[in-house]
Amino acid sequence: MQGVVSSQSGTIIWSPALSFRNSPISAQLAERFHCSVLLENDANCIASVLAAKPDYAGCPNLVVIMLGYGIGMSVLINGVPYLGANGSAAEFGHSKYQPGGALCACGRRGCIEAYASDYALYRAAADHIALPSGGDSAHPSELQMQALTQQALNGDPAMQHIYAEAGRALGYGIANILALFNPDLVLITGSGVRGFDAMQAAMHHAIDDALVAELRGTTRIESCAWDRDMTCMGGIAMALHATDAQTLSESQASSVS
Repeated sequence: MQGVVSSQSGTIIWSPALSFRNSPISAQLAERFHCSVLLENDANCIASVLAAKPDYAGCPNLVVIMLGYGIGMSVLINGVPYLGANGSAAEFGHSKYQPGGALCACGRRGCIEAYASDYALYRAAADHIALPSGGDSAHPSELQMQALTQQALNGDPAMQHIYAEAGRALGYGIANILALFNPDLVLITGSGVRGFDAMQAAMHHAIDDALVAELRGTTRIESCAWDRDMTCMGGIAMALHATDAQTLSESQASSVS
């Protein structure tokens, strides 16, 4: 689930995708389907998949930023997700880029998500070009986003400006991450990474503008192709891990008895 969740209590505290809050959803689902239910933030699911890759084995301090309809983030410190006091840590998309700026899906203004998410890019582009039909302005389709991205990559000035603004929003946000956490690696992924090539020059310029070289440090900033649904894969891995542990526990109890 996107947003603020408590894995320990199985509660959705707040999500911009839902109209309700503070719901003990795991208990309700467990009762309805008669099985154990695990709840996790979607970005943490993605980070768990990426952290297991050999390419990133030497990066215990890892930040994963997920671009897509919204923007999420997971922070791993010494290989362990940093959750904060109630699970609301690492809400990168809802940190501020321009106070009083563009409207975000969370209801506040000026969030990074309000400039760099799919719906934000589409909203900004709709005033300038005709886009393919399908979906709507609040939930653009993949076809619409691919068309938009291609126009930016093909040199359309208006689209280049929109993607550059998205890159700046990401860059200043990432600069804060570098100054606060000094990670080994920042990985940018999600379906929205389709537009990373159109954003990255402005993103790096913003990082360089925001930080002295010593705070920029040696942190690598890379993109990771979204060629499979790593949110789903992370959820499957969680379920398998929990099931394996439960099966092992039951097997050990059985052998003792």
